[in-house]
Amino acid sequence: MDLLIGIIKMIEMFIRLLINFWYCWVWIIPLFILKIWLNSPKRKGKRGEKAVKKSLDNLPEDQYQILNNILLDSDNGTSQIDHIVISVYGIFVIETKNYTGVIYGSEHSSKWTQYINGNKYSFQNPIHQNYGHIKTVESFLSEFADITINSIIVFAGNCKLKIKTETPVVYEDKLYQLLQSLSKEVVLTSADIINIKDILSEKNITDYEQKKAHNKYVSKIKTESPKDR
Repeated sequence: MDLLIGIIKMIEMFIRLLINFWYCWVWIIPLFILKIWLNSPKRKGKRGEKAVKKSLDNLPEDQYQILNNILLDSDNGTSQIDHIVISVYGIFVIETKNYTGVIYGSEHSSKWTQYINGNKYSFQNPIHQNYGHIKTVESFLSEFADITINSIIVFAGNCKLKIKTETPVVYEDKLYQLLQSLSKEVVLTSADIINIKDILSEKNITDYEQKKAHNKYVSKIKTESPKDR
């Protein structure tokens, strides 16, 4: 009986606090909702892409042209590509990830693994994912079939990479340095760069309904997602 009375008193005290300090909730609830929105996987992914774009914007414009967030038709529907770098040194297709925790993976494994807060989560091997993007880009650049399109995977979040790959996989702050190291042999002219950019820009899907359909398709096939992206 004493326990029940104590519980009732605690509830009454809580209600009084809610009533007396109602104005605090006017701020707390919106801030709580804002925090959830800012930490959603979609928003974190956008921040990762923005961080990579900022690094790419530092590249010399006379040697590099950048396309960001391109949506192209592919054999399997549509393919969303985070960044395409077109330079006199070749073409680079960049897939951006924004994860925390420890990331394990290898070149040919179908899934990579994220360890965070004592839990384990799987996600699609981004190298395989980017391979599909590269094949899509190649399908529109038949006249440049002799030019190799290079794959780069960038992790922009606060994570620790423990991976074994031949394909370059780097932290966001190492991307600029990586591109500089890969920029050795001139394989395209300035005119080629503009031509390629125009071709891909023309094929970029901007229709809202098609973009919406693509996002719905991605959500449907995504069965396992890393936490706290």
